[in-house]
Amino acid sequence: MTIGSNPSERLTIQLYLDGYSFVVCDAMDRVLHLNSEKFSLLEEAFAVHPMCGRDFESVDVYVDTPAYTLVPDSFFREEIASSLLGAQIEFDKDRCLVSYLEVPSQKAVLVYAIDRNVASVVRRSFPTASVRPQAAYLLERVGRISDYNRLFVHLGSGQIHIAAAQSEKLLLLNTYQCSDAVTSLYYITAVCREVMFNPVYTTLYLSGKVDPELDELLCRYFSITHMGSLV
Repeated sequence: MTIGSNPSERLTIQLYLDGYSFVVCDAMDRVLHLNSEKFSLLEEAFAVHPMCGRDFESVDVYVDTPAYTLVPDSFFREEIASSLLGAQIEFDKDRCLVSYLEVPSQKAVLVYAIDRNVASVVRRSFPTASVRPQAAYLLERVGRISDYNRLFVHLGSGQIHIAAAQSEKLLLLNTYQCSDAVTSLYYITAVCREVMFNPVYTTLYLSGKVDPELDELLCRYFSITHMGSLV
């Protein structure tokens, strides 16, 4: 069977500063294809992306960015989305597109900014793609996986994205700057203390650019489930 020949297949791409990884899943969530590539220029990489021009039910692209905020849905209005985001984090309003994602399970709205050029490059190759921050990916995992105490950690390019959830409730969603395994471990354990999770009774779902050193360190404290790059 040729990947991308079945319209029920879904393509998900994780986009980093220096590369991307992607996975193709079927209607039953089975992984059909998983790969990653480095690039120097985003435009060149997406012009020759191996999945370009193929037929998918959906294409979801997640961008490695801290430019997001989660606000209660009772406070949100579309016309003030940019102001809500700007009150929490600095971003270039001329260079970025501001959008939002409703999260009904948390009675919240994720407001975020995506670089206009990145969105344009992606949609030239995948016109129907949704382009969202890694935070949206973590929120989707929170909604789909129902362990009691759980951490979702995604390692990006010099950034670590963390979501903490207890049962159905999201307790924390944040992004921290870090470039080594020890700093990543520090933030993960700091989040545990903040939300009062005992690592022994916490499941950690790990994805992204996972350093083997960090993997080894985390295994001393947590029960770990690897989500691969994307699954």
